[in-house]
Amino acid sequence: MAKSLRSKTKRHFRAVKREDPKSAFKLAEDIRLARLNAKLKQSSLKPRQLTDKEEWEREQAGYETVEGEDEAEEEEKEEEKEGVMDVEPTASTSASAADSSAPKPKISTSGPRMSRREAYRSSKGFTVKQTPRTHFTAPGEKKRKGCKPHRRR
Repeated sequence: MAKSLRSKTKRHFRAVKREDPKSAFKLAEDIRLARLNAKLKQSSLKPRQLTDKEEWEREQAGYETVEGEDEAEEEEKEEEKEGVMDVEPTASTSASAADSSAPKPKISTSGPRMSRREAYRSSKGFTVKQTPRTHFTAPGEKKRKGCKPHRRR
């Protein structure tokens, strides 16, 4: 461990070199800190991108997202170029639009999950034999591996 980078003595001597004002290591450390500080300032000035969850919440609340605004502008430009008039939706299209706005049913993530082997066997139509997770021996029942001890002696 003495030659490792995790060695306490190596770490101590490197810290001393970084703190000595006459050392070149101190100069390199200061330059590195200034560069990282400038990078953090630049990133703090940029607006933060929304996460998927936040975008979904905004869509549910009725706000238009940035992507939706871009698509709407592109469609308007294409319609102006082609000279196509807007057609009002008929009853059949409005009914399908109402169905699409209805919330999707939740998918259950609870319950037993099959291993890769079991999933493969079930997809091929083979019988799936799930192995028991624990086995409690009944009184008088022999151990499964009678020849091997549980621990080394």
